[in-house]
Amino acid sequence: MTSTQQKGISTERVCNPTAVNFIDLECAICHDILWKPVACQSCETPFCSPCIQQWLKGTSKCPNGCKTYSERKCPPFIARLLARLQISCFYKSKGCTQICYYEALDKHELVCSHQSMQCAGCELSILKKDLVTHKRTCAAVRVSCKDCKATYKRGDFAKKHNNSTCLKQQMRQLRDQTTENKLTIQMLTNQLHDLLTWRGRLSQEKPIIFDDLTEDAQETHWMPAHYKSLKWSKLVYMSRPYAAATYPTSGYMAAFIASGNQNLAFFNEEATISGETATPSFDLDSLSVCAAWNENLKLILTGYRKSVEVSTFTTLLQFGKPQNISLKWQNIDKLVLQPVGESALIENQETPSDTHCIITQLKVHEASSH
Repeated sequence: MTSTQQKGISTERVCNPTAVNFIDLECAICHDILWKPVACQSCETPFCSPCIQQWLKGTSKCPNGCKTYSERKCPPFIARLLARLQISCFYKSKGCTQICYYEALDKHELVCSHQSMQCAGCELSILKKDLVTHKRTCAAVRVSCKDCKATYKRGDFAKKHNNSTCLKQQMRQLRDQTTENKLTIQMLTNQLHDLLTWRGRLSQEKPIIFDDLTEDAQETHWMPAHYKSLKWSKLVYMSRPYAAATYPTSGYMAAFIASGNQNLAFFNEEATISGETATPSFDLDSLSVCAAWNENLKLILTGYRKSVEVSTFTTLLQFGKPQNISLKWQNIDKLVLQPVGESALIENQETPSDTHCIITQLKVHEASSH
């Protein structure tokens, strides 16, 4: 868990403790140093963004007792004090010696080579800097034949795959192509029918593409707590200039080019989009999404109505190539987006093991009458 995912920052990580008075920078909920601070509009009390988001899941009141919590930017003097702090990397215990100023901390920890990652094969916890080397020799990592595309654990490849099995697999694939083409035609026909009969009002409304969010080439930001009449949890957004400067060869930049957007939303753990109290239900027509680093990253979408699962959809995302997923889910009050690990790797593939998913567009509106 990095600083971008946890609540406040422990004072023990501050390397220049005399720079500021910690009392001025304490979160009123977790009592650690503020992380991505915001404040209450009424009492101006500062909170960590993750802390207040967790708090508001159970109530609409401010922790200090204000009748209704309304968010505002933290006072500038707090931002100036935080900017003076030099903080050790979250992965110091794993061997990282990097010390960053507060505003650069999340950028470093996102790519820190000393964070632990799980091998998709043997499931051992490996430092990110050692993971590629480990996968090249791990007997449990799945590899694929370049000719028949069959996958095996590396340790079983020589035992289970030979010229005979390879040719049989290729012949089976040729026989299956005719059936697969028929199914594809039927699927496209069904999708066309859905588009023609879908009675949603999206054709009269603009889809959510995040271009009206503040562009910032210096850092990423949490999605506003209340944006487009929805509640956003554990989703972050970045601007195109930031992606170009920080991740020029990643799926982020590829998605910007493909979609033409100026901002993109993304997440690397289970995230949720839900209706607000005034309009709790909504219709979800579709979303456009891709993977930031890996090919074939599994994404599970689940729709809920009054805490009961009513719809689910699973897909594999491609690196930097936005996939439009047509759902036509009606009258739901929460959408859960869950990225799940990585799929079988091709021999010697060296893409980072990361579950970051990118949303380039979302088509949603108030629930239709039923």
